[in-house]
Amino acid sequence: MSFDLNAMLTTATDIMNGISPILFAALALLIVAGLFNFITQFVEEYHALQNGRLNPPEKVKNTPPPDDDPPPLRSEKHKRKNDEILGIGDDGELIYADESEEPLYMRKFR
Repeated sequence: MSFDLNAMLTTATDIMNGISPILFAALALLIVAGLFNFITQFVEEYHALQNGRLNPPEKVKNTPPPDDDPPPLRSEKHKRKNDEILGIGDDGELIYADESEEPLYMRKFR
């Protein structure tokens, strides 16, 4: 596969001649503004890092591998968290719906 350098240069010249000078200047200005913005942000962050306003990235600490033990079982108190509470007994303990001696139809009218 051969390249014809003369044809490529002619094509590039034709494309550049086809673009109006105003569009070319606008495109060049956009590229220069983008580079200026990038350099400005880089310099600001560099100075902030030098002056201590930015924290340098912390090194990852070696953490021990997690235990293979299963998580502890939930206590009875946590298991009953969403159960229906009927009231408080004589000893101060909560009375849950499943512990009540009342029939279901009586619980609805409380």
